[in-house]
Amino acid sequence: MRSRLLLLVLAVAILSVALWMIVPSRFEENTNPAKAAELSKAAADHPEVSTSKDAAGGISHEVKAEDELPSKIEDVWKRMTTDPSHAKALLVALEQQLQKASPEEAARVIQDFLNLRKNAETRLGFSVTDGGALAAAPTLRVWLLDQLGRLNPDAAADYARQILTTPESADEWAVAMRNFARVRTSRADTVFLKTKARELLGDPRWQQEQSAGWLEAFDVVVHARATELAPDLSRLLVRTEDSARPSAHAAYLTLDRLVLAEPAAMLETLAAAPDLMKGREQTRANYFARADVRDAKQRAIVERYLLDAARPAQELETFAGLYPSANMMVSKNLLTPTETFSRDDLVARDREALRVVDQWAGDPRFERLRPQIQKIRDRLSVFVQQAGK
Repeated sequence: MRSRLLLLVLAVAILSVALWMIVPSRFEENTNPAKAAELSKAAADHPEVSTSKDAAGGISHEVKAEDELPSKIEDVWKRMTTDPSHAKALLVALEQQLQKASPEEAARVIQDFLNLRKNAETRLGFSVTDGGALAAAPTLRVWLLDQLGRLNPDAAADYARQILTTPESADEWAVAMRNFARVRTSRADTVFLKTKARELLGDPRWQQEQSAGWLEAFDVVVHARATELAPDLSRLLVRTEDSARPSAHAAYLTLDRLVLAEPAAMLETLAAAPDLMKGREQTRANYFARADVRDAKQRAIVERYLLDAARPAQELETFAGLYPSANMMVSKNLLTPTETFSRDDLVARDREALRVVDQWAGDPRFERLRPQIQKIRDRLSVFVQQAGK
C-alpha cells in the first residue's frame, strides 16, 4: 500500500514537470518583470507597431500601424458622413497615422480608398498655405489627394492622370494638377498640363459653381506660362454679371501674373488682339504699365500700343497714372511664388523709364500724348530723385 502511494506521488510530479515544460512562455511574459520591461521598451522604441493580446492576456501578434490604415480611413469616412463637425480633429489624427507608414504603403492605401469613389464633406473649405499645400480641404477625397502629394509625390503625379481623365470635381482637379506639375516637367507633360488647364477654364459647370478650388487652379496657367490661354482668361475677365465676379477677378490676377512672367509674349498678344479686352480697356492699361523698357522688345510693343490712334483717351490716362507699375498682389498659390521687385531693380526700372519718356517727349510721333507723357515724367522725376538720396 505504501509503495503504491509513493508511485502515485512520483507520477504526479513527473506529469507536473512535463506540463510545465509544454506550456508556452506566455505565463512567463505576464509574470516575469524583466521580460515585461523588455516588451515595454520595445513598444516605446517602435510606436508604429502595436501589440494585441488574446483573451488570456498573453501577447498573440504584432500589428503595424500601416496595416490598420485602411480601416482607419474607412472609420474616418463613416464618422464624417454621419457628422462632419469633427472632421478637423479626425483628419489631424489620420494624418499622424499616414505619416507613420512608409511612403509606398501610404500611397497604396490612399489610392485604394480613392478608387472606391467614396467621399464625405468636411465643411472646412478650400484654402492654400505656404508652399502650395492645403490648409483646409472641402472633402475627404480632396484632403487625401493633398496628403498623397505630400507623402509620395511620384505616386501622386501618376495618380493625377486618373483624376484628370474626367471633369468630376474642380477641387480634385486643382490638387491633381498641382501634384502633376510639381513632378512632371517634360515638354510633353507641360503640353498635357496646358490642355487640362484649358479644359478647367472652359468647363461650363465649373464656371457656374466657381468653387474655391477651381479659382485656385488658375495658378496652373501661370506655372505653365501658358500665354496661349490669354483668350480663355479674357473671356472670363470681361464677364460683368454679379455671379461671375470671382472668376473675373481670378482671370484678372492670372493675366497680370502672366504679364510678369512672360511680358513680351503677353503684351504682344494683347496688342495684336484688341477685342480680347473689349469693355475692360482700363484693365489692359494696367497690363501695359507693367512693361520694362530696358527690354527693347517690350519698349517697341509699348510704343506701338501708345501710338495706336484707336486707343481710348481714358485708357491712356490710366496708363499714365500707373506707368511703370510695380504694384504687386500677395497671395499663397498652389504652385507659383509671389513675384516681388527688389529696391535696386525698381530704381533701375524707374531711371530707364524716365530716360525713355524724355525721348518720347521730344519725339513728334508722341505729340498727341504730351499731357500723358508729362504726367509720367513728373511722377518718375520724383521717384528717381528720392532714390538718389
